[in-house]
Amino acid sequence: MKRITAVLLTFILAVAAAAQPLDISGYKIVQANAALTITLPAGTVIQPGGYLVVARNTTKAAFETFFGITLNSNVVFINGFQVVGSNGFPSINGAETYELQNASSVKIEGPTIAMPAATPFNSVKRKSPIGDATLEASWTRDAVTAANPGTGMTNTNTGKLIISEFSDATAFANEFVELYYDAEPPPAGQGIGMITPARWKYNAGTTLTMTLKTAADTLKGFKVVKPSLFSWSTANISVQPGTASLSHSGDTTIIGNVNITSADSIILTITGVTATDSTAELTIPVLSSKNGTSYLPIQAFPKTLVYGSPRPIAVVKRKEANGAHSMLGKWAVVRGIVTVGNEFGGPTYLQDPTAGMALFDSSVSNNVNRGDDVVLLGLVAPFNDLFEFAPSVLLEKLGEGIGTDTTVMTIAQVLAQGTPEPQEGRLIRINGITAVTTTGGAPATSWATSASGTNYNITDPTGTLQVRIVTRTNIANTVTPTSTFDMVGVLGQFTTSYQLIPRMVDDIIVEGAGPRLMSQAPYETNITPTSLTISWVTDAPGTSIVKYGPTTAYGQEATDGTPKTQHAVTLTGLTPATVYHFQIGSANANGTTLSSDNIAITASQSSGTTRVYFNKSVNTSVSLGENAVTAKFDTVLINRINAAQFSIDFAAYSLSGTVGANIATALLAARNRGVKIRAIGEKDNSGTAPWTTLKNAGVVVIDDGYDAVNAAAGLMHNKFYVFDNRDGSSDKDDWVLTGSWNATDPGTDNDAQNIIVVQDKALATAFTMEFEEMWGANTDSPNAAGSRFGARKLDNTPHRFTVNGTPMELYFSPSDKVTTQINTALKTAQSSINVALLSFTRDELAQTIVAKKNAGLKTRVMMDNNTDSGNDFLYMQSNGIDIRLPGAALTGLLHHKYAVVDADKPAGSNIVVTGSHNWSSSAEIANNENTLIIRSKRIANLFLQEFKARYIEAGGTDTIVASVRRSDDLLPDAYALGQNYPNPFNPSTVISFAVTQSGPVSLRIYDVVGREVAVLVNGTLSAGRYHAEWNAAGLSSGVYFYQLRAGAFVSSRKMLLQK
Repeated sequence: MKRITAVLLTFILAVAAAAQPLDISGYKIVQANAALTITLPAGTVIQPGGYLVVARNTTKAAFETFFGITLNSNVVFINGFQVVGSNGFPSINGAETYELQNASSVKIEGPTIAMPAATPFNSVKRKSPIGDATLEASWTRDAVTAANPGTGMTNTNTGKLIISEFSDATAFANEFVELYYDAEPPPAGQGIGMITPARWKYNAGTTLTMTLKTAADTLKGFKVVKPSLFSWSTANISVQPGTASLSHSGDTTIIGNVNITSADSIILTITGVTATDSTAELTIPVLSSKNGTSYLPIQAFPKTLVYGSPRPIAVVKRKEANGAHSMLGKWAVVRGIVTVGNEFGGPTYLQDPTAGMALFDSSVSNNVNRGDDVVLLGLVAPFNDLFEFAPSVLLEKLGEGIGTDTTVMTIAQVLAQGTPEPQEGRLIRINGITAVTTTGGAPATSWATSASGTNYNITDPTGTLQVRIVTRTNIANTVTPTSTFDMVGVLGQFTTSYQLIPRMVDDIIVEGAGPRLMSQAPYETNITPTSLTISWVTDAPGTSIVKYGPTTAYGQEATDGTPKTQHAVTLTGLTPATVYHFQIGSANANGTTLSSDNIAITASQSSGTTRVYFNKSVNTSVSLGENAVTAKFDTVLINRINAAQFSIDFAAYSLSGTVGANIATALLAARNRGVKIRAIGEKDNSGTAPWTTLKNAGVVVIDDGYDAVNAAAGLMHNKFYVFDNRDGSSDKDDWVLTGSWNATDPGTDNDAQNIIVVQDKALATAFTMEFEEMWGANTDSPNAAGSRFGARKLDNTPHRFTVNGTPMELYFSPSDKVTTQINTALKTAQSSINVALLSFTRDELAQTIVAKKNAGLKTRVMMDNNTDSGNDFLYMQSNGIDIRLPGAALTGLLHHKYAVVDADKPAGSNIVVTGSHNWSSSAEIANNENTLIIRSKRIANLFLQEFKARYIEAGGTDTIVASVRRSDDLLPDAYALGQNYPNPFNPSTVISFAVTQSGPVSLRIYDVVGREVAVLVNGTLSAGRYHAEWNAAGLSSGVYFYQLRAGAFVSSRKMLLQK
């Protein structure tokens, strides 16, 4: 038998407000009468309520097994042999004395009594809290034959092993050695037990498979004892090999008729196992027998972790009166909304209605995002006084994009929480911050960071609080506000200090003494080449102020002295296609409030030509005259590359296969004729042949790993190409190509995709600004020090454009709150929403679509799959949305990321959302993405043609029509088809008609040879008067005929398109 000697030291860290860790690195445990010293290694820190175990010469696992205990996570375990290089402490005979010395060898604690010699293998312990620790009467010894192994965690334990957070700190203030112990472990049987699964849900009806083996002796039988928390039927127990016998006695299953050697194994299978609704790592007692009659427990019982239903976070975080966590070292399950995903690189934070908490486990942090509704399993292991799960397991993701409450507090309230610490781990807001200083007290003018982050102090009228600025966030190295501001962040903790940790620049809200600027950002309208209007809202009347200019120095100011809450200031005399910085403000008798910097751009004098392409079939029955175009996307792109004269900047998630090779060849040909090329890719895809071809030929290519701080977190998922924007010589040669398309063989030939090509200098400039934020410079060579990817990117590009009269918006992820912008577009719907997406997991977007359906709008959704974690397919389906997966005709992915709003309405409310951005939390929070929002009847109709084709392929039966509206509530007396107006027209006209009863109605357009060129109506309409709009922009001049069919009524008229 192996002998184990351990010295157990217990430190009671009972502090009035909260217990604190004790760092005893370099301290010495000195056995005075043996002249032996153990110096504690660096990093030896005892957590609140914790203790130190020094074993003679054994591992922690063996120690636990031999004594039948599990040491909690706050136990510091040291193998004495590894520290002193010998056999650790010598055998204990009861006469040893120990001292605890600090790193300077000064005695801190230790007994003054030398115990008399005793029979070896006695258990030595202190008596109840009476007497003097220096007196022998305060100690007792138990004979080895009479003592049982202790159960621990009690100061009245009479067993050999005493693990006690001893409460008599006053009576035994000088005693730090809780136990001298040297004993043989109890007899143990041969055998090894293993069990699967290692983790399972209590009510899942799980199959447990236990493998029983022997390392040496031949075994004749096993007994398996059912734990009290488990429930199983003996009828569901089977054993292999089949020659083994099974019998049962109470909760014990007996396996006999076996002859197991080291080459053999017994497989015990128990099906339909459940447990009580609790969470714990449980052992299943197993005994083995060498003779088939007498049994001994095997040395290590197999363990399995059973988890139950989520408990409120406040319950899991509960503390005892002395500040120790009640569930320290125990497993627990919680459910909450993520407030910090992986923005900090760990820890992750979440909260439920009762409390907030942190977890430290990259397997979870890398797979959750802000707003996720998650169920987590974790081990309670506070770190530096911050309550945490470590490790943790993501059990379920129940939703995405869910908002959380932010608790408004003063600094004084934060500091006065007391032992329960109810706000720790929560998302909170501090208003009215008046000063920012370094921890040394100097004024701080920027949020400069080093290493993983830097601490600052903020002050409000009630006190001062530490703020942690994490280098990975986009706050790092930005300027601090120059006026009063508010800050949102999670409330963390590091040893004795609370820390407010903001997640992004938007968590810092600049305020002033004047009217408060409302949360919605200022927005630009009436954008022309030489002017634009800035609009915003305040909570109280005040004057209107706009400071503006080509840099953040501004230099110009426009004002309106009339007090108001709805502000609009027009800036004139501007330069076309030029970026302007601006700061809005408002003043009243209380003072002036100014915003942080904003960016806008004037309209260009480009042609605004906008071409839309699809790579799969379209359905022109809903065409308003211009049929959607299908094309080979690589050909479209290569033609544009061949036309470039000065520069090509592109950010592409994928470049591979024959498609990628052909694009690389075209790019090198352009480079060889003098075109400047800069390229950004995704690190995970950077090894494909086309990327290698470009690099080997001298083209500078970076990926999202180029930003060393973000370190390739998330994806570089952009898909955009910018041509000739860097020459600055003309508005007529700047082009942008973007969309859902990955430049790969399957992305081109198999997947359903879209691209859009726009000739507009202002739009191209914004894409170039985004490119150069990732590139780190506006030069031919990138700059790693300036490079920003992922969560570090800033909202620093213009968002609103007028492209030859067409309003467009451009947003980049994760800096620009793209999901909010998409949701805003969906909420404007008045008639219909049609969506085609690869991935749809953002709950708030699904909820908006359901709300619109409940309001009577047509809502149709196409999704590539219903298997993505947290997807919203079933939610929308159960709420009556017409939602479908792709039909068999689509052999690849439904790779689109578009929505079409009100394509069946007249011009005015028609919107298309498209780009690289899936409707997911990864796209919102982690990935580099681009999204266009286009307000155009023409573009909406082109996308509607594509949508209808995919919808019909998928078995969709609803009738999709183009623009038709009911004119009034009057019921006509007779069917009628009116003359279009205007006539002649160019390019749009309106056709009026009336139906007297509900029924099928069609309104179709034909050319002079009878070919159908458009279907304006093809479905059931109720009785009423209607107007249908037809846009013939894609057709040539000439005579066209339109025909109405409604029941038995048929009528035709002609009209003249004159361009």
